[in-house]
Amino acid sequence: MYNMSKKIASAAVAAITLVNGFGAVPSENTTASVTAPASVSDTATIEASYAANTEFESGSAATIEATEDTDSATAIGPAISGYYVKPGDQTVRDNFVIDWKDFQFVTEITDGSTITLSGHLLDEGDWTFTFDTVNRCYKGDDFAPLTWHDDGVAIGMPIAAHMGETTVDGWTFKAEGRVSYCPGPGTTFVYGDGWEALVLDYRHYAEWKYAAHQNTFADYEKYALVAYGNDSWVIATDGAPEIVAEGSEEVEETTASSEVSETKEIYTVIDKISKNITPMTGVSDPKWGSIEWSEYVREDDQNAEGSIYWLDGELNGHQFSIEIDSIDAPLGFTENHTWSAAIVPTDYVNYHDVSILHYGKYDINVLHNNVNVVDSEAGEVHSFNLEGNACQDTAVVLATISDGKHAKCVTFRPELISIIYALQ
Repeated sequence: MYNMSKKIASAAVAAITLVNGFGAVPSENTTASVTAPASVSDTATIEASYAANTEFESGSAATIEATEDTDSATAIGPAISGYYVKPGDQTVRDNFVIDWKDFQFVTEITDGSTITLSGHLLDEGDWTFTFDTVNRCYKGDDFAPLTWHDDGVAIGMPIAAHMGETTVDGWTFKAEGRVSYCPGPGTTFVYGDGWEALVLDYRHYAEWKYAAHQNTFADYEKYALVAYGNDSWVIATDGAPEIVAEGSEEVEETTASSEVSETKEIYTVIDKISKNITPMTGVSDPKWGSIEWSEYVREDDQNAEGSIYWLDGELNGHQFSIEIDSIDAPLGFTENHTWSAAIVPTDYVNYHDVSILHYGKYDINVLHNNVNVVDSEAGEVHSFNLEGNACQDTAVVLATISDGKHAKCVTFRPELISIIYALQ
């Protein structure tokens, strides 16, 4: 499903130029800026920079803008441009300052002094916002992902910096060099030497998760889910340091406490997976083998936009479920949904669903070569990388689900099945 913004943007391909940067997209700049340093520790200093209408130079996304000559624009009609924005970005048009609250691809149409912005939200659908820079009037959808003011004052997000291991929003980044970070609505952006990460609430995590389908997030493919807790998710690029929940440090062997075995239990799980996991080599039907799969799939209807499916099974007395988050509307014709599946190359499908293995108290997901293990009771989170052919990111499980009248396809990671066998 392509949204209206994408259609409008594609009509102006000839007028679009790719520009590096991931920040505000101003039409005019001011020079006012304030820098406020504050000491935070013996070894680090936070420097909060409030630069008027400046870009936050992360290089983690691309901005697309139309480049049209004024005379040509007059001859052919309104000027059209498109660009990505992130929570906390600001767009300045004369005295109008737009503060963005969500990840979006924004289409901007300028017709004289009238500017129309539009995009698509996962939960609300298409939105538009129109304003006139001369008459200072506006109209738009109440749910548009922005706020605005017309005093021409744009103050960027504060940027903080720390050296070495840094804790941000309850997550500890075990970095060795400089770590910079800045907050946005429901989002914190974290940057290190050659890597980037984002701490997201559920709304903004969903905007990233479905970005390949909705076109809301620049450079979607650069990021992978590396950690998540009760109310926040962490995505990061390659090269990011180990990221763990605040306070979930490994207990030393010499500590005499009943908590030692509880803390180290997650390491036993990780050790089993890393040592015993083997690829599904030569297997094309994931239902083959000693796993006793349920005949039916459970459907959890989230809303008209999507649903969650649960594949239940048992192996050697150990029960598990594979959760598949689908963006497509639910089937809903009957309570029982039959299913069949095949392991196919990843390029057989152009959209991949998010999938999670629930095994006892552990929630396990795989993205690219990264395995993320969460102790749902203790809130402890650890990640590690799969080595060699244990990483099966060139394959995907394609499952067909049917209620007897309708059918749909969903996907999940084949490594999840390998992990079930590895944990025995």
